[in-house]
Amino acid sequence: MKNESKITNQNTARLAYIYSRVSKSIQAQNGQGISRQIERGKKFVEDLNARAGNSGQKYTYEVANEMIVDEGLSAYLGRNTDENAGLGAFLQAAKEGEIPPHSLLVVEAVDRISRLDPNQSRMIFLELAKHKIDVAIQRFNLVVYHDRKADLGSDLLLTVGFHLAYMESQQKSERIRATFDKKREKERAGGARRTSICPPWMKLSTCKTRFELIPARAELLKRIFKMRINEKRGSTSVAKQLNREGLLNFNGRPWSSKLVEKYWKMQQCLGVFQPQTDDYSTGKRRKIPLGNPIADYYPCVISKSEFSQVQASFAMYEKGAKSHNCKNLFAGILKCSVCGGTLSFAQSNRGQPKLRCRNYLDERGCTQGQKGSLNYRPVELLLIDSFECIDYTKLYGSRSTNSDAKTLAGIEFEINERTKKIGELRKQLKKMNNTDAIAMIATGLDSTCIEVESLKQQQAILLKAQSTPDMSQVTGLDFSKEVDRRKYNSFISSFVEYVVVSENDCIVTFKGNLGSVQLYLDDRLERLRERGYKFGKDIIESKFQKHQEHDMKKVIQVDLKELADKTNQLFSQLTRAAIPTDSDYLSSVKFSFNAQLNAGLCPSKKNITSIMLRNGLLDKSA
Repeated sequence: MKNESKITNQNTARLAYIYSRVSKSIQAQNGQGISRQIERGKKFVEDLNARAGNSGQKYTYEVANEMIVDEGLSAYLGRNTDENAGLGAFLQAAKEGEIPPHSLLVVEAVDRISRLDPNQSRMIFLELAKHKIDVAIQRFNLVVYHDRKADLGSDLLLTVGFHLAYMESQQKSERIRATFDKKREKERAGGARRTSICPPWMKLSTCKTRFELIPARAELLKRIFKMRINEKRGSTSVAKQLNREGLLNFNGRPWSSKLVEKYWKMQQCLGVFQPQTDDYSTGKRRKIPLGNPIADYYPCVISKSEFSQVQASFAMYEKGAKSHNCKNLFAGILKCSVCGGTLSFAQSNRGQPKLRCRNYLDERGCTQGQKGSLNYRPVELLLIDSFECIDYTKLYGSRSTNSDAKTLAGIEFEINERTKKIGELRKQLKKMNNTDAIAMIATGLDSTCIEVESLKQQQAILLKAQSTPDMSQVTGLDFSKEVDRRKYNSFISSFVEYVVVSENDCIVTFKGNLGSVQLYLDDRLERLRERGYKFGKDIIESKFQKHQEHDMKKVIQVDLKELADKTNQLFSQLTRAAIPTDSDYLSSVKFSFNAQLNAGLCPSKKNITSIMLRNGLLDKSA
């Protein structure tokens, strides 16, 4: 987040960033909430400058060119502080020094920044202060300066604001939940359906009291079940057959084996509906069952007998066919360089093990296997050798000790005790009318919340240390043994996001902010290593062993972000498809493949080196 304005003297002009947020997408589309907050923010800065002139203050504020906007993001769930959100990006930019010190973040009210638990809200303000950012609260006509001690009145306003914002959102959430519960009760009594969302082979009736089957789709679903029952076909065979016939799935795309298997297992085929609710206990939204399944909620497509036969067939095949020997040491993370799909492991009785793209096998347009499958063994050897140089203790920190477990237990107890105290203080705060009493309780509440947040930070550090992988997990493994291969796969998956494999190279992308590395499958570049050039495994060593430094003029490494950006722009121009928001390499592979497929083109197999040379991304000095 960079601004065009340059601050040359902090005593004369400072930047004011106006932050606006609406929690509903419809508010963002109408624009009224956003524009209102921005206009009020500008007016507040004007008034602030006017007061500064009257009081002889040496500096004024200039509104930054870039407005910070979060559209359709809830502060109650903390979504506006995610890294990809406006406020989250601002916080990250402040951490990286891109926001000038003494800049002012202007918000309409405390609840625009956060409706989280008060202790978490306080931490956001402390984080801003840590990076020398001041905060203006228009509703309170208050500026919280990072380098000035707050008076009791200002601190009390903020404290009460934190608690009221949280309690208001909590009450709204409870009311909304109660409203949905009432709608569900009306549904069960034969009233209007609560939502039009339903399986893709049906639609909501015009009277909105029932769902109706879409005949053509319902017949196709019945056929998919019969292909399993009568013809004993697997999901891959069914997907291939449907794609050969030119039949698209219910979303207008080619069929995949995963989708076929998903439909075989969906209870909605029987007309059963399982109510769900959102759960945020882990910090992320996930769906969990709410109550018992409701029979005959949807129109039935498949009989109970047919559905039972299909489920029984899974049990029969899985008993003998499912393999647990972990032949593919990197199962789950190997991806196709043509379409970005998952590479599966295959080995005949006498032949060499191969890697084949699932999208190619399902005939979904991928051309990866047209010139033969990829040899698996060179990929395994290259990755094992390249990952051996990683010092995991430096990457993840030292191992935890037995004393950590005792410390964690103590912290957990203290958190629970203080959480109970917070609940009691909140109840008292609601009942109080006396201003002095409110101030005293609010101060105690705020202090307790800060203590809880501090304890949680200690807890998080210890938990991270406890989950630290150590070298013993991958040292001395015997890859001829199934149990050791499973250990290695589990370990590698904890820090590798994916590996895109082509016939010439492997693109390894690590989790977190560790970036990507290109590893070469052939040894043609080895002669360059003898001349002092660094590539492949050398790059991994420099990433994970900080004491190593390389002359960047002698590093052979593709700029994968630039490659992804250029590829996205090229195929967007050719096919007029919208460029994806994610700019990582795998997303670019998927985008270029789907853009060509949707435009009626046949994606050809290209290796990364040829694309590099064509786009001038390989250092010619290398």
